[in-house]
Amino acid sequence: MRPTQADLAIILRARAYRESDKIVTFLTREFGKLSGIAMGAKNSRRRFANCLDPLTRVRVYFRSPPRGALMFLESCDLLGAPTAFSDPMKLAYGSYLVELTDQLTAEAHAVPELYDLLDTGLAELERGAATAAFLRTFELHLLHLAGYEPHFETCFQCRRPLGDQSRVYFDPMHGNLICDACPSRDPSWLALSGETIARLEALKQTPLAQARAQLLAPTAANEAAQLLGRLLALHLARPLKSVGLIVNLTAQRE
Repeated sequence: MRPTQADLAIILRARAYRESDKIVTFLTREFGKLSGIAMGAKNSRRRFANCLDPLTRVRVYFRSPPRGALMFLESCDLLGAPTAFSDPMKLAYGSYLVELTDQLTAEAHAVPELYDLLDTGLAELERGAATAAFLRTFELHLLHLAGYEPHFETCFQCRRPLGDQSRVYFDPMHGNLICDACPSRDPSWLALSGETIARLEALKQTPLAQARAQLLAPTAANEAAQLLGRLLALHLARPLKSVGLIVNLTAQRE
């Protein structure tokens, strides 16, 4: 067994294993996404107390095994209990950020900016509402860091500037944006305004901590949500459970 290592981490998910253990997946700043076994975690009052719930920020102490992918979790220090997420809607949106990050992040691939993005996202959710601009900015930054940054500047076919177009079309099969002047369009493609594309391009340059101050008109917010949803779907292995929860909670509040 190798020496103990320590790092900042955010718990992504955990599940029961055997009678008293847990398998935990967590995003660290310096080592990337890791999974490990927390022996005796169900009965622990000191080593893992209140530390292994999703959305929780911790300092994790772990060792790498000689063989296999599972780390051995020795203990965690609680850095920030997600108390704000006792609100069901905040919990749903926090779970969305965590699920999305989990699916778009490769195992053991260190990208410190990914940790910083999720850490900032959860902190901003604790402080305020999940506005449309905040959610779209998080999604855009996550796509960029995961290597899937969308191209909003010009038409994929003719290279005309998209922000100058009255209408723009999204090809979901290839993930490309096509301007209104290009004839090769399918009726099933998502139609968007050039203004929506211009706003999304601006959000790509906006720090997440400043995103809530940005405003999206209702039409732009709706179009942006549809576009980002389809772009993300190209890279997700399975549907996000949190999306259904958000839909249900939103319907209950209307």
